[in-house]
Amino acid sequence: MRDPVKWFGRPQGVKERWVCDLCGLPGNRYCPNRTRELYVPKVTGPVTTEICQVMQKVVVDGKEQIIAVWPSELAAFLHRHGMPVAQVPAYQAQQMAGERYFAPVIQSPVAGAVYIRRHDQLTAQEQQIKLQGATTNRVKRVKWYLDDKLIADSDQPYVPIYISPPAGEYVVTLVDDTGGSDSVVLTVEDYRAISETGSSSAP
Repeated sequence: MRDPVKWFGRPQGVKERWVCDLCGLPGNRYCPNRTRELYVPKVTGPVTTEICQVMQKVVVDGKEQIIAVWPSELAAFLHRHGMPVAQVPAYQAQQMAGERYFAPVIQSPVAGAVYIRRHDQLTAQEQQIKLQGATTNRVKRVKWYLDDKLIADSDQPYVPIYISPPAGEYVVTLVDDTGGSDSVVLTVEDYRAISETGSSSAP
């Protein structure tokens, strides 16, 4: 009977370390669960220069807690896939010093996008523009602005809203309940005007 095939020996330069089960980076002192992995120290980048920022110690109503605070786009992704990331306490402005914070991100509309309205074929309802934002999971309320006008005040940060503005150029701004914000320029054009000029400002 043949001997079982032996596994390859570890190559030179490959080391072993403990990383956070949640984010895959070397754990900080608050990470409750870690796993061992092999890595190459000479390969530089976030995996060798950073440590976990997800598990954090926070102060809520004068009491310390260890919670998972996710970067904005990752928190939104996890929430939309059924992970209970929102079940953490909200930020308390007077106690945020030293706490990790992730600014909101506008995911839709995409910066620089041009939306063409086809009134000859679609109703305004059928060509609404989606406003979708991502916030860290400690944010509990967001406000949307079109230029300087408040158009939505929501206690559901991950739920999109829809707008149907006339042709024009706008600044869309998302503001979270800590005052953090993100803005993008939104351009809306009317197909009839484009047909008359024979061109669009779209790149």
